[in-house]
Amino acid sequence: SAKLVSSFTSDATQPSIDSFAGIDFDANAGIISFTFDEYMIKSMTDPLQVTIHKDNTGSGTSYDLTSVSAPITSTDRPFTKTLQVKLGEYDLNNLKYRYPLASSIEYTYITLKSTFSRDVYNNPIIPVEITNINAQIKSYVKDVTPPTLLTYTLDMSTNIMSLVFSEAVKPSSIDFSQIFMQNTAVARFGFRTNLVGSSVDFGINELSTNAFITIGTSIVANMKRNGVGLNSTVTLL
Repeated sequence: SAKLVSSFTSDATQPSIDSFAGIDFDANAGIISFTFDEYMIKSMTDPLQVTIHKDNTGSGTSYDLTSVSAPITSTDRPFTKTLQVKLGEYDLNNLKYRYPLASSIEYTYITLKSTFSRDVYNNPIIPVEITNINAQIKSYVKDVTPPTLLTYTLDMSTNIMSLVFSEAVKPSSIDFSQIFMQNTAVARFGFRTNLVGSSVDFGINELSTNAFITIGTSIVANMKRNGVGLNSTVTLL
């Protein structure tokens, strides 16, 4: 029968980020992958120990992940060399609001505290400081998923339309010539007008998914004259 070892010394070497594979950022899937030189315990990964920076100076724009982001774990395979963190919508929208932070390899540096995770011998990682060559990510997948309009409201007493999108939107991308108000589901059967001449304000941080359009005075008059926005049944965007 097998015999127990008479003396055993545990591996006390702290794991570090693999210098070749490093850190990868997939903005489309919202996943950050961290490859180490030792096998790590997935369930001991703590996203709260992650900070994302725009540059390697330590003084530029940065963002600390919150508890809405979570490690990707599995009970059948608890150990791995590549840990993954799924970014929550709150964190993703905050990152997008801070553009160009985390928008390319050039603008994505990631630091890790020693308590980010532990290897199979329970050793904490060697921290990744901003000056570490491994702080800059190795690869970047661009977000190619377009934002979608989730809901909107219209207040004709203030002439403000409030829109909520599925993700943070870029303020400079708003094109009023492509935003139409109409009073029928099919435009050719009713009246339609674009919103050229309006202005817009945006929410900040995680609320950068929200846009507030102040409809131009002449547009409002035209809407009223042609029966658009008189009630909820004749208000279509």
